Amino acid sequence: MAPPVRLERLTAVGPPPAGHGGTTAADLEEYARDLETVYGPLPDRTWLERGERVSYADLVTAVAGVLGGPDSGVDLLFTVTPVPDCQARVLPGCLLAELLGGRPQVAGVNDQGAAGAFTALRLARGRIAGGEARRAAVVVMEQSTLPPEPGYALPPRTGAVVVVVGAAVAAEPPGTGSGAGPAAGPGLRLAELTVRRLPAADRRPARPRPGGWLGPWYEAVLRHAARPGAELAVADRDEDLGYACRALFTPVAAGPQPPAGAPAPGGAAHGPAHPLTTPFPQQTAQEAWT
Repeated sequence: MAPPVRLERLTAVGPPPAGHGGTTAADLEEYARDLETVYGPLPDRTWLERGERVSYADLVTAVAGVLGGPDSGVDLLFTVTPVPDCQARVLPGCLLAELLGGRPQVAGVNDQGAAGAFTALRLARGRIAGGEARRAAVVVMEQSTLPPEPGYALPPRTGAVVVVVGAAVAAEPPGTGSGAGPAAGPGLRLAELTVRRLPAADRRPARPRPGGWLGPWYEAVLRHAARPGAELAVADRDEDLGYACRALFTPVAAGPQPPAGAPAPGGAAHGPAHPLTTPFPQQTAQEAWT
């Protein structure tokens, strides 16, 4: 029987302070020239001056610190970008994998609107439940300096939400010396995950998204920080692309501890079971929001 998938972390990551990001005006100008080579003169160049000038490469640099760098224990990584980057010099997934020690397998989910984060979670759940990964990070990002492509609304701010899920492992009794503690014990399991295509007849008129694509996830971060052991649901709809999505995390108690050296459920091919012991940096609810 495949092990349940447990929520290990749900965190918001803000952009670096003004002037501390790696993206410069020269980077944006270079990107604009590349676009003009393909599409001709850009009718609007104001996007080069507005926004925070923070690219996805800048965001994943901050995310690497939140995850713990090379000691993160992440072996599967998804980057989710509902809107394009403001520069194309660096692939964020490859950069983040390198900052995490070069260990994670990387996949990108792009241009799926509201469904992107849920699609990545579905893929992560399948890989973990099948024993092909132990810990997966889903990094959902958007930035407020956009190239002039039709159909992309300017997000209110630049930021990211990090969702870390892993194979649920029973906690060891106190004093056993593993250091697993609550990171491997009771918590929230991913009980329901839906990514559903909406028939054209069921779609509603498209509405503005004042909170950007990450709005529902920012709200989930705050609710989870306030009540970390409570049931947590995240839902979103995309009327333009026709998706209805929902993820439900429910409380689960620790099960019995398997005998020492016994293979992990659903993961016998990966050797003896051992709880994930890497701690994550702690954040307050206010830090998670800012």
